[in-house]
Amino acid sequence: MNERRTQPEAAAATFTGRMNAKFGLTDVNVTRADGPPGQHTNAEVIFSRGS
Repeated sequence: MNERRTQPEAAAATFTGRMNAKFGLTDVNVTRADGPPGQHTNAEVIFSRGS
């Protein structure tokens, strides 16, 4: 299954994203993503508390 997600959705679905969500950091902002869509080699993501 090739599921399409937005960058924030994909970041939230990672191990790091799930651990941050446990601590209330549910706002996800992808500030940089290197490489083609779906094949990023490096990304900078900021997790913060929901407003």
